[in-house]
Amino acid sequence: NWIQDAQRVAYTLVGGSPAAITVNVPKAKVKGLEFDGTVEPSDWLSLGASLSYTDAKFTDNKVSVAGGAPVAFGTYPDAPKWSGSVFGVLTAPVGEDMEASLRADLYKQTSTSFSSTGNLNQGTVLPSYEVANLRLALKHLSAGWTVAALVKNVFDKTYYVGGVALGELFQFNTAVPGDPRTYMVNVRFNF
Repeated sequence: NWIQDAQRVAYTLVGGSPAAITVNVPKAKVKGLEFDGTVEPSDWLSLGASLSYTDAKFTDNKVSVAGGAPVAFGTYPDAPKWSGSVFGVLTAPVGEDMEASLRADLYKQTSTSFSSTGNLNQGTVLPSYEVANLRLALKHLSAGWTVAALVKNVFDKTYYVGGVALGELFQFNTAVPGDPRTYMVNVRFNF
C-alpha cells in the first residue's frame, strides 16, 4: 500500500488544554506477506496456521501540529512486524445426530508501538505476546443448534494491545491490557 495523507492522532496543548488532534502524515508505505492455510488429514481433525509479515513506515513524515514547528512522525503504530496463529480442531460423533468438537488456538505477535511519534515519545513500544484459547462445542446436526463453552487467554497472561501516548505532554503513557482469562458460553441456532 502506498498511502497519502495517513490520518494519525497527535497529542498537543491547544489554548493551554491537552487535546487529541487528527493530522495527515503526507506519505506512508506498508508492504508485507500473508499466508493462511488449513489441512484436514481426516474427517475428525483439522489443522491450520496463518502468518503475517508487515513492514510499515512513514516515507514523508513531517507534520505541523496545531500550527507549531513540524514534527517527525517516526513509528508506524499498531503494525507488528510478525504475527500469526495456529489451531487444531478435533471432532467426534456423540450419539446419532450430534457431534462434539474441541478447538485450541494460539496467537502470537512481535512487539509494536502504539504511537506515531514513538521516536519522540519513549515508552510506547508494547512487548511481544502470545495468547491461547479453547472452545468445546456440542452441535445437534438436524436441529441446527450449537452450545459452546469458551476460555480466552487460557493461561491468564498479561499482555497489552494498545495505548494512549501522552508522554510528550505529561511525561507518562498509558498501555491498555488485553482481556484476562475469560469464560464464555455461546448458543447458536440456524434456521
